[in-house]
Amino acid sequence: MEAVIRTGAPILLVQRSTPPAQFEGTAVAAMGNVIAVKLLAPWSGLPDEEVAIIAGEPGARLLANARLAHARAQVASFELVNGWQQLDLRTTTRYRTELGAEVRSVLGDSRQPGSIVDLSYGGIAVMVSSKPGGREVAVVMRAGGFSATLPCRIAQAVASDHGVLLHLEFMELTGGQQAFIRTVVASIQAALLFREQQAS
Repeated sequence: MEAVIRTGAPILLVQRSTPPAQFEGTAVAAMGNVIAVKLLAPWSGLPDEEVAIIAGEPGARLLANARLAHARAQVASFELVNGWQQLDLRTTTRYRTELGAEVRSVLGDSRQPGSIVDLSYGGIAVMVSSKPGGREVAVVMRAGGFSATLPCRIAQAVASDHGVLLHLEFMELTGGQQAFIRTVVASIQAALLFREQQAS
């Protein structure tokens, strides 16, 4: 897919670590199969390391795999391994993950660790040891060096031998919280696409 990445376009670089490490920046220049990115922090990746590059605004994001070509201070250039692809941004898709979280009860002071089973733009499923009191909880989530506290409403709680699976709906999110969810979903999508390409 031929694509034009404009100067100043937001860029998200996703490393192949677990969980995926993320670096934010903006496009400095894009010519042919090379793109230069000005990062918020100096690049700490390895020479020839393959990463996923997500370019553009939410709703019109493009994805490509690339390898580091050169890095100096906070500017790094990458050579594309494959062409740009449209990133799937369907709002109903739930993405499986193994990220950790902390679930806090809004009614009391209870806090317990949890494991995020899946998430979407509308909600999240978290496995915890016991059901918290009340219908509202706050989920503290960390991914890619960032974190957010997300207000949620319990839609369903399913008990099993492994604990309680909480199906949570996001309540009203701030712009920053929405951006956090979009970034996490984008990094999961990038990892899924990378695995599909490696398998093919």
